[in-house]
Amino acid sequence: MSNSTIANCKRCNKLFKKTISDSCPPCAETENQQYQQMFRMLQNSKSQGGILIDDLSAKVGMPIEIIEEYYFEAKLGTAGLFLKFKCRSCSEVIGEENRKGRYCLSCSNELSDKAGVQVRSRQSIEKAEAEAKEIIQLPSDKQKQEQAARPRPSRRAGFTRNR
Repeated sequence: MSNSTIANCKRCNKLFKKTISDSCPPCAETENQQYQQMFRMLQNSKSQGGILIDDLSAKVGMPIEIIEEYYFEAKLGTAGLFLKFKCRSCSEVIGEENRKGRYCLSCSNELSDKAGVQVRSRQSIEKAEAEAKEIIQLPSDKQKQEQAARPRPSRRAGFTRNR
């Protein structure tokens, strides 16, 4: 029996023999070419301060949803820093430095206040995790020496014998 499965391509909906990709080979090749073009355009947009996702989508011919997927799954690397979005609430053009998720800072704060929750940035979450790891410390060298100096009980067939 073969481990291969038949699936519908996520782009053109044709049946194909699925391996790694969710797209058929022709669509996967097209996607790869579009990705390379998009990546180069993002890198080249550094001198202009970035490029709006709508403009990038139109120039590359890739749907905005797929570009967002690449961005939010961190598949764009440092080139993602030059991708600009429109705030989902007020439509202000926002870059990496003045947004939280898909909203500008002011709309994000306003929405979190209305919902009664605190929205934290990824950087603040990572900082808190690093601080928590520092609090949980491994045993010191002195404690390791004390543990090594203690006699270990002898074991036979999984039972401990008292001496």
